[in-house]
Amino acid sequence: MDAKQYLRQIRVMETRISIRQRQIRDLRRSMSYLKSMDYSADRVQTSATGTGFTSEAIRLADLEMEAEKQIRACEALRAKIVGQIECLEDPRYVDILSSVYIHRRDLMDVADALHYDYYWTCHLHGEALKAFEAKYLKDRNQPQATAKES
Repeated sequence: MDAKQYLRQIRVMETRISIRQRQIRDLRRSMSYLKSMDYSADRVQTSATGTGFTSEAIRLADLEMEAEKQIRACEALRAKIVGQIECLEDPRYVDILSSVYIHRRDLMDVADALHYDYYWTCHLHGEALKAFEAKYLKDRNQPQATAKES
């Protein structure tokens, strides 16, 4: 895994959380239709399969638990990556990497904010990725030595 892939993990996790939250919102909306129907004239009958409102409520609870786990994992990863970025020695690298990978800004906006030329910002971004990779990912990029079988 290179530095760019490593840093993009936050965006990937946030996208997955967003999808999960959308599923929860849609399920809640569909459950509200189930609750609002008038069943007073209907004969009460249970289902052996557990379908209906109860199964939807269980599914909703499972989705909410999954979303909470994903949120906690994302927060932990974000805190770790922010700490790693902030430990880089060149403040320009810190500015660029945090702007792009934490605050989700594109390089054109970063160049404007830092009052740099766009191409210089792209160059610094590449250098920042190399510095990050050298400091934090150098051991991960080495192929794992395998033990020879006798």
